[in-house]
Amino acid sequence: MSGWRTSLFARLGRLSCWSDISHRTSSIGRAIPELDTLRGIAAIIVLADHTAMIQNGRGGNGVWLFFALSGYLLTRPFIERHEAWTSRSLLLYVSRRLARILPMYWLVVLGYYVLQSKYYWHWVVLHLTFRRGDLHLWTVQQELLFYLLLPGLLFLIAFLGRRNWLKAALLYGLAVLSGLYLGPDIIRLHAIHRFGFVPFQVAPFLAGMGAAYLFASLPPTLFARRGKGFLLLLILGLLLFCNWRWPVAAENGGIWRFGILYSLLLVTVQLPGPSWLSRLLCFGPFRALGVVGYSFYLLHLPMIQYYAPLAPFLGKRTCFLFVGLVTYALSCLTYTLVEKPCMKKIPTWVSQITQKKSGRHEGQE
Repeated sequence: MSGWRTSLFARLGRLSCWSDISHRTSSIGRAIPELDTLRGIAAIIVLADHTAMIQNGRGGNGVWLFFALSGYLLTRPFIERHEAWTSRSLLLYVSRRLARILPMYWLVVLGYYVLQSKYYWHWVVLHLTFRRGDLHLWTVQQELLFYLLLPGLLFLIAFLGRRNWLKAALLYGLAVLSGLYLGPDIIRLHAIHRFGFVPFQVAPFLAGMGAAYLFASLPPTLFARRGKGFLLLLILGLLLFCNWRWPVAAENGGIWRFGILYSLLLVTVQLPGPSWLSRLLCFGPFRALGVVGYSFYLLHLPMIQYYAPLAPFLGKRTCFLFVGLVTYALSCLTYTLVEKPCMKKIPTWVSQITQKKSGRHEGQE
């Protein structure tokens, strides 16, 4: 019996959703466990909002943290690897981003159509082609636009050379300006604005990009070991104040404040600090949730809708825990069977195709 259990746990440990907790590499080529923890916390915040555990639209904090993480992690390779500016690397960048976002997104959209009769085929086509963003799917359309925006924006600021601090200041400035002035009256796209009032929330993404250059410009010994704890407390205190002062930031143009604070949080958690704080920032359950965070985000709302008839009997806390556990289990399955294989195979296919084409061109020359 013990041998059977050992074999079972060994096989479960080899699943991508579990093995990637300790072996997963980010888009910059290495694991950053602190950022996986923050991604897991962002997923919990969104789930808490949609299960009515928190009120007044504060679940937006999770979305803005997701956006800041995307901007940060996607910008770092352009800073650390100069070959990212070649045409082949840009094509691989696009293939990796599409492989990351499209398969699970399309699966969830089709799942809505198959499992819920109120979603008609025309609704599915509009979402598969990114011409509409209902429910929580509006964030995916925004992310896709961010992916297209990033290389061009980094190319425009490349004239600043290696002055990373200046690039960081410029991107933070753009984050503030976009939050203040880039409203629905400036950009009105069906793929972004569900009801005409959801703004183009590019400010947290721009702030995340700025944080990548800020981190690259900081000397390794800038802060003492005690400084990390103080900075964390300061940033968390400011986030609490902003949530109290501007509880529904999406309606009053205050998203940029949260974007900047979350981007600074991304930098702070990676600074040298005491060992107990590092262990806290690498908390296993949060990291495990962060690994499957994208699947969890896409699947949590369908699970809430499916179990909605039970909500009056379960209560808020029980519903939060129950839906969270069910969604995590399903997310482990989709991450292992859909997300990870697509993220691995599609860029590999694109790389092989581009290598063959470049080999043909060299042969012709």
